[in-house]
Amino acid sequence: MVEPLTPNQRGKCSIHLVSAMICNKCGIDKDETEFVFKNKTKGKRHTICKECQKQYKLKYYYDNKQSHYERNNITRAKIAEVIDNYKENHPCILCGESSKECLDFHHLHDKDIEVSKLRTFGSIRRVIEEIDKCVVLCANCHRKVHAGTINIGTSSKG
Repeated sequence: MVEPLTPNQRGKCSIHLVSAMICNKCGIDKDETEFVFKNKTKGKRHTICKECQKQYKLKYYYDNKQSHYERNNITRAKIAEVIDNYKENHPCILCGESSKECLDFHHLHDKDIEVSKLRTFGSIRRVIEEIDKCVVLCANCHRKVHAGTINIGTSSKG
């Protein structure tokens, strides 16, 4: 005789002949792949299915929308401060221009994303990682580098 499945019991479901779990939220018996990993190395999965988690996260976001906006605005302000402070302390490596409004970040290697785009939707850690791959150039020198009239090399920062 087969014993009935208890919530979150793993194993071969006699009805479906696949690994199955029961969602703690909706109570539906679902395939194990419908549950995201909690710890992939240990093979542990969440007890709530993907669909229920999606609904929960959506509801949570709308219930806390204002705090999300406030947190994002604070993060954007901190990122802008990091970028502006870096430009204030690093003039153009070619001509010495120091006005932060005129300065650009020029990637020497391994560009993942423009620093200016990270100002809007990045994290401080990611901004610092991208800045470490760059040198600071004024707008004029930056255009000349891309046009090929000035060569700054790509092996190290100046």
